[in-house]
Formats: sequence, structure tokens, C-alpha cells
Amino acid sequence: MLTELGRWGMCYANDGMTDKHNTASGLMRDFAGAINVDALPSCDVVIQFNLTDIEDAPKRYINVRNGAAEPCLQDLGFDVDVYITATVPTLTKIWYGELDIHKAIDEGLVKVVAPPLFLRNIRKWLGISAFTTPNPRFVAP
Repeated sequence: MLTELGRWGMCYANDGMTDKHNTASGLMRDFAGAINVDALPSCDVVIQFNLTDIEDAPKRYINVRNGAAEPCLQDLGFDVDVYITATVPTLTKIWYGELDIHKAIDEGLVKVVAPPLFLRNIRKWLGISAFTTPNPRFVAP
């Protein structure tokens, strides 16, 4: 359990994180590392991110195979299970716990096309940064 000082430090560490430029590749690496594969179906899963503010290689993938999630720049030819469309800044806010994924979907900032099984528990399997506070506050961008 974090002490009050530890909580303050985590809050302070999180301040301004989304004000900095985040690369699409770094963000995909981070999301892949935080995927909770136990919250996904037990089969192989492909998640395609469509980054609307990236001109060069706007499609990015996270392939979940044999219990491991790996980011990928290329379509490896597998069927895509989940399509997530958003900008890098919006996904960065989600990653750092500043914006709840369901709120982002409701507000039209993120579009997710997926079977209900994936969509229903997206918050469980997508994950957020370990640098967020223990109880991140979700606010609109």
C-alpha cells in the first residue's frame, strides 16, 4: 500500500505527462506491454489501431499469441478482432489514466469496432500506465 507521500509522488509524476509529445510506436509498445491477456478470450487476438493523426503508417497492430502481446507495424494477414480508431493524444490520455476509455467512446473521441465480448471488458484488457495514480481521475481532454 502506498503511503501518503508515495501517493503524492505518483500524482506529481503523472502531472503534465500528456502535455509531452508521445510517439505512436512508443504508445503501441506501452499498450502491448500492459495488455491483460487473462482478460481476453483464450485464442489468438489481433488489435488494429487506426491513428487518425498519423500520415505515415497510420495502422498499428498488437498481436496476442501464446499469451504474449507484441506491437507490430505490419498487417501479418491474421483476422482483426478489435479495431480502435483515435488520435495519438487521445490514446495518450487514456494510457495515463486521464481519460476513461468508455467516456472517450461515448464522446466520440475513440471508435471501437469489436464483438461485445471485447468491448464489454475493454477497460480490463487494454490497461493503463503503471505511472497513474492508484485511483486515476478520469476527465475529458
